[in-house]
Amino acid sequence: MINIIFLLLVILFWYGVAVCVVQTVKHCTTREAASFCIQKIKEVFAWSWKEAFAKPPVQYMTHIGWDGERQCFNPKVADEELVELGKLFQFFRCIDIRYNENIYAYRISIVYADAGQKNSEEFKTLVTKVLGGCLADHMMKYSMWCGENSSLFMVTLYPEYMEIAIARNKEGVKVIENLKKKKERAKIEDQRKAQGICTLEEVWGENKGDRMTWGYDAKIAHQYQTKSSIQTEIDTHCHALITGSSGSGKSVAVSYLLGRRLQADPKTHIFICDYKNSEDFRFLNGYENYYTGERCYDGIMAFYQRFHETRESGGAEKERYLLVFDEYPAFLNRLQMLDKQNKEKRAADVMNAVSEILMLGRGLHYGIWIVTQRADAALFANGSRDNFMCILALGRLSKEQKNMLFSGEELPERSYQQGEGVILLDGREVEEVKIPWVTDVPGWRKHMLDTLEQSADGNVRREG
Repeated sequence: MINIIFLLLVILFWYGVAVCVVQTVKHCTTREAASFCIQKIKEVFAWSWKEAFAKPPVQYMTHIGWDGERQCFNPKVADEELVELGKLFQFFRCIDIRYNENIYAYRISIVYADAGQKNSEEFKTLVTKVLGGCLADHMMKYSMWCGENSSLFMVTLYPEYMEIAIARNKEGVKVIENLKKKKERAKIEDQRKAQGICTLEEVWGENKGDRMTWGYDAKIAHQYQTKSSIQTEIDTHCHALITGSSGSGKSVAVSYLLGRRLQADPKTHIFICDYKNSEDFRFLNGYENYYTGERCYDGIMAFYQRFHETRESGGAEKERYLLVFDEYPAFLNRLQMLDKQNKEKRAADVMNAVSEILMLGRGLHYGIWIVTQRADAALFANGSRDNFMCILALGRLSKEQKNMLFSGEELPERSYQQGEGVILLDGREVEEVKIPWVTDVPGWRKHMLDTLEQSADGNVRREG
């Protein structure tokens, strides 16, 4: 009894302290402070009572059950949801609801009562109500799967009907996410078409035979929205000069062309010199024959040493070798500046090596791609620029560039989008070319890296 009295006195003491504090802070009367404290005490007791004696959470129905350790589809619950979905959309004129047991995703098509219904305020209000309220509640009821909320839905408005997709498991979620990506790409494509822009998409695939794809015919792409490949034999067109002003799409083109080359000949030994250390090639970090910055000198001389050994042996390599050099002029300018300071001739060594490879490399299965903004003759010793079998010029070309690269050729007089330009292949006339848009860039890069790692000659990534 004494303990209870003591406890009550302690509570009253702290209650009095709390009242005094509230009165001081809020500048109110003693009565107002006491009422405030009593209200807070009630709230604390109410919350404690609710947490202690509340009912357990409702276990929602699920479409995926458990048969021992194996997941199994529950068709009964799925059929019940179909019925409820029918009731949910009973306000609409016509509905079509289907589901797939494997991916378990619903596709609901709702036909408008008339052509103008989609634009009416009444219809918009109804759709908002259904999607924001009824459908949300419905989703909550049926969306619990293995303890995770794996449901996802997407609404698409078409001219004559509306489509709703609902996922109920991970496979269904993947399907709807792909639908969303497809919808977004279609939206971008429509915008491009409205602006007169043509887009070709590209995915990784196998080439048939030793043929290199340099892009697609731009005229056919714009006129028919289809692909017509511009191809050559790998060995007949092993040297390429890729040029274009900043923003013309050179780096994207090189990434695409490099992937195409690896598809055509996965065993090609590739050396990559990326002087500016761009984001486009950084995925190659750790690849043995990838060089950046001033290390590009080591890369080009290593390639030249291999070429020199092959030439001295008196026979061509069975497998092909390719050197890709991005921002070649900037690299040469840097070397020339350092040579003046250090009294060396490294720039001359590089120019002579490139010149020799251009003149003799084809017969030995050695190729070189030079990427540059301007292809001045001074960059190539002994007139070796004439030995490029492929000249790819992207974007707008100055009159000077046209005369340098396409002397005597008739060029179309029109402006080009990013990734478009002209290409001159030995033995052919000038063609308008379009580099496609790679839809899955990370996947494309992974395929390239995997192929490079599997090529012969120990071309593997360094650990770490």
